[in-house]
Formats: sequence, structure tokens, C-alpha cells
Amino acid sequence: MAAPSAPLLRSHPHRRALFPSSQRHRSAAAAASSLLGFPPRKPASSRRLPYTAVRSSSTASPSAPVEEAAAAPTGDADEQERVVLPTNESSDRLLRIRHTCAHVMAMAVQKLFPNSKVTIGPWIDNGFYYDFDMEPLTDKDLKKIKKEMDRIIRRNLPLVREEVSREEAQKRIEALNEPYKLEILESIKEEPITIYHIGEEWWDLCAGPHVESTGKIDRKAVELESVAGAYWRGDEKNQMLQRIYGTAWENEDQLKAYIHFKEEAKRRDHRRLGQDLDLFSIQEDAGGGLVFWHPKGAIIRHILEDSWKHIHLQYGYDLLYTPHVAKADLWKISGHIDFYKENMYNQMDVEDEMYQLRPMNCPYHILVYKRKLHSYRDFPIRVAELGTVYRYELSGSLHGLFRVRGFTQDDAHIFCLEDQIQDEIRGVLDLTEQILGQFGFRYYEINLSTRPEKSVGSDDIWEKATVALTNALDDKGWEYKVDEGGGAFYGPKIDLKIEDALGRKWQCSTVQVDFNLPRRFDITYVDSNSEKKRPIMIHRAVLGSLERFFGVLIEHYAGDFPLWLAPTQARILPVTDNEEAKVLMVGAGGIGCELLKTLALSGFSDIHIIDLDTIEVSNLNRQFLFRQSHVGQSKAKVARDAVLKFRPNINITPYHANVKDSKFNVEFFKQFNVVLNGLDNLDARRHVNRLCLAAEVPLVESGTTGFLGQVTVHVKGKTECYECQPKPVPKSYPVCTITSTPSKFVHCIVWAKDLLFAKLFGDKTQDNDLNVRSNDDSSSKTDVFERNVDEDLLQYAKRIYDHVFGYNIETALANEETWKNRKKPDPIYIRDALPEDTVQRNGSSRDHKNEEHEPSAMVSLGLRNPQEIWSLADNSRVFLEALKLIFEKREKEIGNLIFDKDDQLAVEFVTAAANIRASSFGIPPHSLFEAKGVAGNIVHAVATTNAIIAGLIVIEAIKVLKGDYQNYRMTYCLEQPSRKMLLMPVEPFEPNKSCYVCSETPLILEVNTKTTKLREVIDKVIKSKLGMNLPLVMVGATLVFEDGEGLESDEAANYALNLEKVLAELPAPVVNDTKLTVEDFQQELKCSINIKHRDEFDEEKEPDGMVLSGWSGPVDKQITSNGDKRLVPSSSSADDVDSTADDLSVKPGMKRKLNEILESQENFDALQNKSDVGSSSAQVVEDDDDDIVMLDEDPKQGKKKRLQ
Repeated sequence: MAAPSAPLLRSHPHRRALFPSSQRHRSAAAAASSLLGFPPRKPASSRRLPYTAVRSSSTASPSAPVEEAAAAPTGDADEQERVVLPTNESSDRLLRIRHTCAHVMAMAVQKLFPNSKVTIGPWIDNGFYYDFDMEPLTDKDLKKIKKEMDRIIRRNLPLVREEVSREEAQKRIEALNEPYKLEILESIKEEPITIYHIGEEWWDLCAGPHVESTGKIDRKAVELESVAGAYWRGDEKNQMLQRIYGTAWENEDQLKAYIHFKEEAKRRDHRRLGQDLDLFSIQEDAGGGLVFWHPKGAIIRHILEDSWKHIHLQYGYDLLYTPHVAKADLWKISGHIDFYKENMYNQMDVEDEMYQLRPMNCPYHILVYKRKLHSYRDFPIRVAELGTVYRYELSGSLHGLFRVRGFTQDDAHIFCLEDQIQDEIRGVLDLTEQILGQFGFRYYEINLSTRPEKSVGSDDIWEKATVALTNALDDKGWEYKVDEGGGAFYGPKIDLKIEDALGRKWQCSTVQVDFNLPRRFDITYVDSNSEKKRPIMIHRAVLGSLERFFGVLIEHYAGDFPLWLAPTQARILPVTDNEEAKVLMVGAGGIGCELLKTLALSGFSDIHIIDLDTIEVSNLNRQFLFRQSHVGQSKAKVARDAVLKFRPNINITPYHANVKDSKFNVEFFKQFNVVLNGLDNLDARRHVNRLCLAAEVPLVESGTTGFLGQVTVHVKGKTECYECQPKPVPKSYPVCTITSTPSKFVHCIVWAKDLLFAKLFGDKTQDNDLNVRSNDDSSSKTDVFERNVDEDLLQYAKRIYDHVFGYNIETALANEETWKNRKKPDPIYIRDALPEDTVQRNGSSRDHKNEEHEPSAMVSLGLRNPQEIWSLADNSRVFLEALKLIFEKREKEIGNLIFDKDDQLAVEFVTAAANIRASSFGIPPHSLFEAKGVAGNIVHAVATTNAIIAGLIVIEAIKVLKGDYQNYRMTYCLEQPSRKMLLMPVEPFEPNKSCYVCSETPLILEVNTKTTKLREVIDKVIKSKLGMNLPLVMVGATLVFEDGEGLESDEAANYALNLEKVLAELPAPVVNDTKLTVEDFQQELKCSINIKHRDEFDEEKEPDGMVLSGWSGPVDKQITSNGDKRLVPSSSSADDVDSTADDLSVKPGMKRKLNEILESQENFDALQNKSDVGSSSAQVVEDDDDDIVMLDEDPKQGKKKRLQ
């Protein structure tokens, strides 16, 4: 018999039909793909997903002409590394790990929940479980248990086997009040009784086996999965227990593979895809387990049925259609009522006769056979039917298409002679291979089941049938297992399981020889001697049932059916399908508003936003989604509501929270396809970077400053991470420059904010470098800033004015050496700046006592334009008025005030003070708007730049979603007139191999181990420099410190003691060449620190008393003057820009050009060479808004390898 070819496509009223073709013809998929201009897809067998267990006892069918007809699910095993998942049977070590994990989990549970009672905890196929008698557990409880398990594993406690007598075991169990263990002890017949101890803290009745110690478990290869209810001993009359399921593997890669497998299985779940693709439904109004095939699903079923019928006709089968009901007597004859009644529906009375819905098709086909007398010449007789049957299933056992109450079997029966059995079986195997091959199933697990103890039929016929099945399998060259005694009572059988794209086995095909039904129905034929003989009957099914097989296909293809089977064979798509992407935005400020709008208009429909900030008045000038009425509300929520007004059908989920909250952990990040970060804070950016690395989610970083902006793509293993290169930090200024010799406006701002404002309104106990001595020799005050009890506010303000702008300047002028090469400042007194009558009228132009508005000196003085540069007189008036208002309106806060850029009065005071001081030193004054930018660490963004950057972010996000990493670009918004460029795209750089974050390169810490305390290392290095929030520190296998919730009181006390110990005196001494392991569980970051002992450090150059090497810390650009090394830190990220602008003689508010900045750094020529563009990496300085400062870097200092 010639094997038919794969189906091809042709015109048909139902859009497609199947017809035969020679083996020389291409398959449907190959032909259609060629017509559409696409290459044919690989067969599923060669395109199975990675991370699947290797087949065991499976058979690969030979290549057939139908190979190309099978389209396969996504993923290419040839191109992706596969991780082999071991089993308990194949790996004794894995079994021991899982068994030990069950004990470790029980120990952790009883430590956290002392009243819990333990029962049993075995290993299972994918892990382990343990049953507890306790209160119901939550997901939060599971996290606590897992964390405690991690502690036990890290402690590397030994597992010790002990043999005791039954009496001793009972005595110990009673002492612990463990009733379930007593019951288990009673069931143990062997002696002695074996007990396994974990250290000296916990034990359990157990026969083993276990690993040698808890440290042999890779804690990163263990995960707790779920909690379920389970009755003790499986009896619903007993106590309901809490069963905790966990999975455990030999290493983290195996766990990732298993999780990938589970996630992939969940993604492919046919119940979800059936709804999403509108293929089928199960309507509860009609009843559970009854399938409704929707139009798209019905088209696929039509194709399946047409193909099935066509192939069966070619193989010589006759097609049948038979009734769905029959008289109940028929099922008595067949034996179904006696042996299968619990799976049959109740009988129905029809005109006083009982009828039955059919559970099987076999009796019907026998009745068709019996319609006439048959001769031996008629054989073999093959009949086939797609017959719908009905079987009663409990509602709890129903499961999508896999377990239903009504389904269609692809049933067939062959009536043949004894000497025809082998050929017929071989024909069935050939047909099975061809049908399954169409769908890409070419790996089978095959079982041959032989005669059981109870059976019908003679030894001779059983022997012949078994030999026939064996020979047919051998002829096919297929591997199989023999299940001795596993056959049906009526005959031997072959069962065939197919392997899907995830390596799962599905029972589909079966071939069964039946000696029972021919006898029960007394079917015969006339042999060559005219004698009546009983024929052999063969049952067989290839697909099993259409419903179940359809469910398997959906999951095998993940809903992506091959062309010949797809209900929709072509549609026009946009460049990228953004609707499916799940995007996380971090930050809803200036960039965030534009980005959210752009994402929504670009087709993204599932967007999540995290932002802790509320809307401030200062946000309104550049964040277009916000209005005055929104001030004080959550940025993320207001932005969501604003965008939903013009895109109401998309999903935007806002989180008014800190991205560093524990709920935003690695698992949270894993659900997203890409993360878009617009945060400004360095610590938060590092945190997001680390979470993205741990979750393996691409990150797009961004920022804008004025007319400048940038977009950078960070993808683990492909591009550098956010922390691969050092970030510049704001300058620090020597005290003498700030207090005596300012030369730039930023110096005046630092003086006004960090010295004068802090002295007047801040903590009085803090050191301050302002001169506090009065010029009034008769005064008994040691601090001129102290206000007299009855002193008028205006008089006090005038006295402070004269002291800081007059007397202190005169005092500074007395040091003539300082002014030899400098222009001398001019002392300014209030009488010079404001006439007396003007001072008295100060603040009278507007009622500043209006309680409905925030106190403001500008409002009180009638000054309206914050971008106007005030005169000396105006600055003096604002200074006096602001000081008065702070004392009047903030009296209770004085002594605790800290400068805040969003505190209007504070900004007014600092601006006026800085401008007056600037006037004294001949420095141009600035407007309040500009001064606020410097004082508040803001370089104001331009809305247009935000919009441009937002568009670039979305472009890169789309590339990321498409996996188009060859075209990733870091793009800088930089004006370059010589090149006529506004946007500068740069190829991304490869990961820095020295980066301790993404490359896990060991760090080196030089420290005096004999004098330095552990607390100093944690505070100055681990938390401050490495940015770990909840660190854990290990010396070898010894845990010396852990931070975070859930610590036992004794543990916390022990760690507190360790903090105050010097390194060399810790429980595990830290000395020269010791290796520290430091982890942050929240960030899932781990790094190693090699300790180098060093006796002495330079107090000025190495003030921490330790030096950390190998980390990309901030680039500190400090300036010293007159040999004075004492520095006043400035939080202003605008400092560098301001100094650059000043050096270039750029007036305040002027647009800065890249070429001007580059020329000032003498590297513009290097940048003219196109090959150097990528090496000149713009650097980033964070600020308090969603802005960044773009600073150029010497190309020689920035030679990083580009991504190829």
C-alpha cells in the first residue's frame, strides 16, 4: 500500500480542502510559505523549546514526506542551549536534595510557627511536600518560610542518622507532643527506628536518604510553589492539613529550566488560549464538560476531520456514521453495564424500552458487521468513524478539553483472520505515524502490554496476537517497553504516547486485540472449509479524541498553528504588535508624562507605572498632564487618569509607592517585557538596574536636562548595565571658597543654603562656618544670630543683613594677602541698599497674611515674575520679608528646617541672600527660577526635549520587544551645528567585564582588619558605595550579619554584637586574603570582596579608613583653593554645567551647545572623527527631578568595546 502524502491547500467553500498528491510535491506549509515569500518553518521535532527534559525510551519516527507540513511552536532547540532536567530515578543526589529540603522546610515552619504539628514530608517527581496541622498559610507566609530555609541552608548544618529503640522514639515524640508522628511510629514495623537530625535543633522520623549537610543544597535551586489542603491519610473524615509544595534541583540553572517549563506550560494552557483565540468554550449554562466549538475552532476541526477521512480512505477503511443512543440491552451484551456502569449516564425510558447514551462505538460497528454473512475472502474488513460518545465524569475531575463528558473518538475496528494480525497491526502503525507526523509529532513512547492473570481466550491465540504485535513493532524499528501482565482482559495492546514541544508525554494512540466482544456478540465468518469461525477484532484510535487532541495541539503550538491548520491564514500586521507587551514605567515626571502618552498612542495597552512623588507647583511648567488642581496628588495616578481620557480602552496600573518597596521584587519585575526608567535618584536607578538584571528584563534608561537628553538600552549579557561605568557626582567646595572667596554664583548659593539658611533656621547643634561674632563690642552675645527676647523682627532681620553682608565682608577684607590677586568685594549694609522709609514700608503692598495661600515674600512685595532678575534693592526687600515670614509662619519649625526646593519661602530667602552676596563680589545675579535650579539641584527640562526623548525610548523599547539587538542604539539629544545633527545615535557598549554588578567580578577592600569594625564596612562600603539595602555578609560558610525583617530576636542580637567587633575578632575572623560574600536578597545581587589588610591610611585622601577597588563608583571632581582641603558638599547637579557655562562666558539661561562644551575640554577634534563618537560617552549626574546633566568625557578615558 502506497503511503499517502501530506495535505495541500486548494480553493474550497470552507477556505481549504485536502487532496492527495505524490510524494514529490511539497507540503502545505512549505507550499503556502513559498507563495507568501517566507521560508518554510522547521518541523516541530527540531524546534522544540529549550529547557526540556531529554526523552527517555522514546522513538523517533523515520523521516517522511510529511515532515515539512508540521509547523512548530516558537523556540529553536538547535539555536538555544537546552538544560537537561534530571529525575529522581536518574539522579540519587537530586532525590537526596529533595528529601532533605522537605526536612529543612519542616524545621523552618516549626521555627516560625511553634504550634504547628508535623506529619509526613516525602520527595515527589518535581520536588517535595510536607503536611502540617496548623492555621492556613498565605503567600506571604511562604516567603518567610523560604527565607528561613535559606538561613538553615547557609548554616551548613550536618544531617546525622541515629538509630533508636521503639520505646526511645515514642518517648521523644511524646515529649514534643507530636501526635501524628506517634501514629506514623505505630505503622513502622521494622526496627531499629531511624531518626535524622538537622544539627542539634530539629529531628524527624525518617529512613533517609539525605545529603551530608544543609550546605550541600543550592538554596537558589529551591523554591516553594504553593499551599493546598490535604486530609490526613487521604481520608476526608480526618483533619484537614496544610500541604506546602516545593521544588528543588541540583543547581540554579535546573530550577530556571523548570520554572521556564512551568511558565511556558502556563502560557500554552489550552483553556486560556482557547478563550483568547476564540476557539472553543465550555458553557456552564449548558453543563460542565460539554464543548462548544466556535467558528475558528470548528474550521480547525473540519480540517482535522477532512484529513483524517482522506487518509483512512487511502488505507482501505470504510467510513461509518452510527447513532448516539441505543437500547440498553446492547450494552448488557457488550458487558459495559457490568464493568463500566459508573462511567455511563442513566438510562432513559423511551416507549417502555430503556435506551442508553453510548459510551463506546464498538458495539455499533459489530452490529454493522453482523448485518450479513461474511466469507474469509472479505477480510480484512476495516471500518472507521468519528463517533461522539458520552461518559460520566465527576465535576471535580473535568479539565478543559482533556477531561470532558462528551467527545468524539477517531474510532476504527478491523475484523481479520489470525494470520492477518501482524500485517494489520503494521498497517495501523504506518497510518498512525503518518497522521501524527502531519502535526510534527515524531517522538513516541511505546508500551506493549501482555496477558494479565485474568483474561479470556486461549493460550494459543494470546501467543499469536502478542507475537504479531511484537513483530509489527520490530518491523517498524521502534523502541518499546514490555509491560508484562498489563494487557486488557480481552487481549494484548500497544499504547503510544506522543511528545510535545515541552517534552511532555500525551497518551493518544492505542491498538488493542480483542478476543472478548466477538465471543459476546457471536460474530462469525465462513472459512475455506465452509465452517463458521470467529474473526479477530482489533480496536484502534490514532488521535484518541478530537477534543483532547485539539487541546494537545493548542499547547504544542502555543496557539500558533501551522499554515495549513490555521483558522486565520493571513492578516496585515503593524511593524510591531505592541498590544501584547507588558511594560513597566518607573517615574511619572516630565519624561514619564510624555512617555506614557507616547506608549498609549503607539499601541501599548498594558502599562504599569511606579512613582512615589506627588505633584508640586514646580512640575506644572513642563509636565503637561498635570494641572493646578492636581497639586498634592499622586503623579502616577493623575497621569493614568489623564491618558485614559483619550485612550480609554487600555490598561494603565499606577503604583503610588517607592520602587524600593519589597513588593517590587524580582518576581514582580519578571512579569514585564521591558522596563523604562525615568527616575532621577542614583540609588533608585541602581536598584532598578539590579532588579532588571536579576529578572533578566531589558531596561531602557533615559534623562533630559534643558535642551539635552539621552536614551540608553541595558540588556543583560548584551549591553553594559547602568553601573558598568562610573557616574560623576556634584562637586564639593572648600570652606574658604564658600565663606571668603566666591567666584561663581553657585558658591553664593551654597553659602546661602548650606550656611546662612541652616544657621538661622536649622539645627543649632550642627557645626557652621559662618562668623558669629558681632561688631558690637558692648554686646554680651557670643552668637550674633541669636535673637533678643523682645527684639523686633524687622530690626533682627536688618541686624543679620548688616552682619553677613557688611561686617563679615569687612572682616574678610582685613586679610590683605587674600586680595592681592583678587578683586575685593564691597560690603553692603541695609542703609546702602534700601532707604529707611522703604525698609519700614517693606511688605505693605500685598496682604501676606492671607491664610489661603502659601506664605510668599514675592506675593507680599508684589513681585510676580520668577524669571525676572531682581535689583539689589528688590533682593534686599525679599531677604527681609522672607526672614520675617519664616519667623512668623514657621516659628514651631525653626531649629529643624531643612532647605527644600519646593518650599517657596526658603527658595526666596536663599535666592535673595545669594544675589546680595553675588553683588558684593561682582558676580552677576540670577532670577529666582535660575537660582532655584541651582539650589534645588535642578536643570530645568524643556518639554520639547522630554517629548523627543520619550519617542526615542519607545523606538528602543520596540526594538527590544522584537529582539532586534543588532539595532539597539544609545541616542543623545545633542546639538552639533558642524554636523547638522540634533540626535547622536551611538552603538551600545558590551558589558564591562570588571563590573561587580553584572559581571560579578570580585572587589578588593583595603582595610585595617585589626581596628575596623564590621559596622564601618557595612555602612561605608556595602550600603553606601555598593548600594545594598538589606545586606547579608558571609565569611566562608559562616553568616556574620544579616539585615531585614523576620530575624529571630537571638539572631538579631547576635548580629548586633558582630557589628561592634573588629573584623579580625568576628566568629569567622576577617584577615588578610579573607573573602567576603555579600548579598542583597531584594535585589538578588551577590558579589565577593577580597580583603587586603593595610595598617595605615591618609586621613585627608582616604577619610573612610579603607579603600574599595574594582567598583564603578562616582567620579569625584573636587576643587581645592589656597591649600584648604576642607570641603563643603553641594547637592546641586548643576554645578558642573554652571562652571562650564561660566568658563565659556555663557550668560544665565543661555542655550548650551555641545561643541562649545567640547571645545572647552579640548577634545572636540577627537569627536570629529566618526569612529570616536562611540567612545565619547556622555556621562550622567542625577538630580532631584527626572533630569540628568550631560557631561562630555575624554574619549581616551572612555574606550569601551561597542556591541557587535
